[in-house]
Amino acid sequence: MIHSLAIIALLAAPVATPAPKCVTKRQVADAAMTITPYLVEAVIEKCRAHVPAGSFLAAKGDAFHTRLKAEGAGREASAAQVLMTAMGDELPAMKDTKALITVIGAMASGFMAKDLPVESCGEIGGMMEALSPLPAENIGQFAASAAALLSSSRPADAADPANPDDLAKPTELGKATDLAKQTDLAKPGVSVKPGKGMNKFEICKDG
Repeated sequence: MIHSLAIIALLAAPVATPAPKCVTKRQVADAAMTITPYLVEAVIEKCRAHVPAGSFLAAKGDAFHTRLKAEGAGREASAAQVLMTAMGDELPAMKDTKALITVIGAMASGFMAKDLPVESCGEIGGMMEALSPLPAENIGQFAASAAALLSSSRPADAADPANPDDLAKPTELGKATDLAKQTDLAKPGVSVKPGKGMNKFEICKDG
């Protein structure tokens, strides 16, 4: 689940693009609140058989996931603004924001389940337990503040928008969308375009 917060925060990190855009901290928080339940669910499904039956993940993980999903409901349109600003043409071509969030959430949870080593399940379950007393709103606020910090300065090794060679380098997001085209997410009516990277954007000054 911590990984999901990092994903949302990194969406606002300065990366290559000719013209920065901005999103509000409210939108980033909403994005975290809508995507986090997908990541939590993926962790539970991957780790349930690898942790003690009485552990938080095994015994209370489902209830935690259900609560986060309920508290994040109704924020899809706001969350989609972050994803559309960050990912642009790399997003599936869909107009329904709820459906878009569902597809992106499914992609994110699929990558989480694939890459998560079961040896880490115990520690991740501990992180989930530590966060479990917090309302989803607090988790969203944490992600939004982290995003604001990341967007405040441009990393020295960030790709140079003026350098075509930098912009042509494949990114993890580009690889992810290529992989998605080979999965059951690439269904009729849902086109996933290969991309070269996330658009640069910042947290709006008044956001």
